[in-house]
Amino acid sequence: MSSRILVLDIPPGDASVLERLSPALNAIYTATELNFDYEETVEGIDLTKHVYIELSSDDQIVIVDDFRTPVCYIQLESDDHLDYLVERLTRWLKPVPFAELEERAQRTRGKDPGALVRLALAAGGHDPSDRACALIREALASSDPKVKNTAIEAASLTRWQTLGADLDELARHDPDPEVRSHAAKARQLLDGAKG
Repeated sequence: MSSRILVLDIPPGDASVLERLSPALNAIYTATELNFDYEETVEGIDLTKHVYIELSSDDQIVIVDDFRTPVCYIQLESDDHLDYLVERLTRWLKPVPFAELEERAQRTRGKDPGALVRLALAAGGHDPSDRACALIREALASSDPKVKNTAIEAASLTRWQTLGADLDELARHDPDPEVRSHAAKARQLLDGAKG
């Protein structure tokens, strides 16, 4: 299944996204007969997922509240309807455009490492961006292990193979064993995204 993530400009836990999703799902059903039903809410320590499944196609719409980053986003999975779902949900839910996420990450670098994660979440539908790669590489070179680990997470979330060598370098040579371990795991995730 193909997937895409739409990053929303609301805090995690904001119930308005669920209220706005309902008319969007009705409009999708009216136009396509794709009928997304609420399946379940899965709660973790820092993450809550509201899962909607379309039974005839197994397409999924998942609203994710990530309280650690913090970010609220929509994860879409579909074999045949992904572009249509992105277009319709973009119209109804107004996600943050990728260029705006790049701008925010640049403006807040060093002060809000989560901005890199928000940028990386939305990167899946885009070709590697020189600007985004430069921001992630800058954070990967930070002397602060927390910033570096956040940048490692961002690098793996982009699914951009162009960042693989950077992760390899950290996995082999970073002085912090936690950073080395995190970079090695992120590289494995990145390699898994190839296939």
